Amino acid sequence: MKKGFCLLLVSVLLLSLIPAVHAESSVEAELIRVCDGDNYERCVAVNADGTRFLIFQSIHPESNLWVQNADGSGRKDLFLSGISEEDAEFIAGLALMNSTKLKTEQVEKMLENKKKQYGNAAGALIHCIWQSPRAEFSSVAGDWVLLCDYSFGYARINMQTGETVLLYKAEAAMGPDGTVFCRSASEGKAWYLAPNETEPAENSALDLPGGILLNDACLLEDGTLWTLESDYGNIVEKDDRKYLVSSAAMVHRDADGRELSRIEGGSFDSQHSKPDRFLYSESTGIGILYGSTYANMSMWIFGPEDDTLKGLVPESLILPGFTAFHAVDRETAVDEFGSPLNQQWSMLPIGLSEDGKTVLMLDREGNRLLSVDIQALTANILMNGEEIAAVLNSKTNEPNPLGPANIQYMGFNGRDLLCGQGCPGGYVLRILIN
Repeated sequence: MKKGFCLLLVSVLLLSLIPAVHAESSVEAELIRVCDGDNYERCVAVNADGTRFLIFQSIHPESNLWVQNADGSGRKDLFLSGISEEDAEFIAGLALMNSTKLKTEQVEKMLENKKKQYGNAAGALIHCIWQSPRAEFSSVAGDWVLLCDYSFGYARINMQTGETVLLYKAEAAMGPDGTVFCRSASEGKAWYLAPNETEPAENSALDLPGGILLNDACLLEDGTLWTLESDYGNIVEKDDRKYLVSSAAMVHRDADGRELSRIEGGSFDSQHSKPDRFLYSESTGIGILYGSTYANMSMWIFGPEDDTLKGLVPESLILPGFTAFHAVDRETAVDEFGSPLNQQWSMLPIGLSEDGKTVLMLDREGNRLLSVDIQALTANILMNGEEIAAVLNSKTNEPNPLGPANIQYMGFNGRDLLCGQGCPGGYVLRILIN
């Protein structure tokens, strides 16, 4: 009896030491059909309020993109603005050559047929340029969506009218009103593109310093800009291994590109620990940085009062269903190259909620979908691996069953909808986060 009482007392004491976190909960999740998956149609983007859907149909070597309502009504085909016929014909030829691998003469004949079919070179281009379009979580602003395709870069799409502006930039970020920050890959220049503009105004280039890599950017409501910047790095040798080590920092810039403040990050192994993406919550002043590849397992956080990045370390506790995060000093979490010292994890932020207080995050090691309170650094397990798989396979007969890994290929509209290549064809995933 005495021994049993002691064990009970120890258990109570251990429970009292566990940080305050949210318990595992069952959430409402379902697939919603918005297009014909059997006809090679897939939803790749949703506007902020979840009423307009961007549908991608690929029948090689041609593709179609249009916007519509959930029931298929209100369809508007995409059309290009701000591009000359000469440029459209040149880019369309390159796109067809890359996608078909045909000889030049064959591509020219194919392009001429498409110009006749769609009226002009711009019409042909809009049907042949897309390879694998995706909407990034930070790129939904009202009825504007910033679409990324590895074959050419970015495009801004009006989800009501279908108007499309190709950007061809190394980096692009969209503000709350649809204004886009662009940085040219070839020229190194950067500028803003207002919602009513299809090309930058003359002499509108920002004054950004040279010699930096602009990894990611976030355009704020007041017109200022947060950028994730790094140098090109140096080769460092240690223990018979060579590392490409570069320094990274978060930089707050005004509308003209001048530096307002800086949050230093330190040195990173460019392959395994340097963050290359970030989320920024304007309502809380908190930013979360991370690596977009599976090999890169570092996460970082900063707040309004910080002048250096802190490591964001997940802690899986003994009791099932509980997860917490800690913001720790750099030397506590990583070595000199930014690689984790004691823990191995792979967390991938999927998106930020509309109010800026919650991050949707995939635990790729634990196969769990989390909602993380970025102020309290506590997490609620929305769904485990079995639950994710059950929902994703509930209405389809995919040859290969879908699972938690598919979440990383989805975009988030900030409210309750996820879509993209990770969703079953024809469907979007609806999940109640809060």
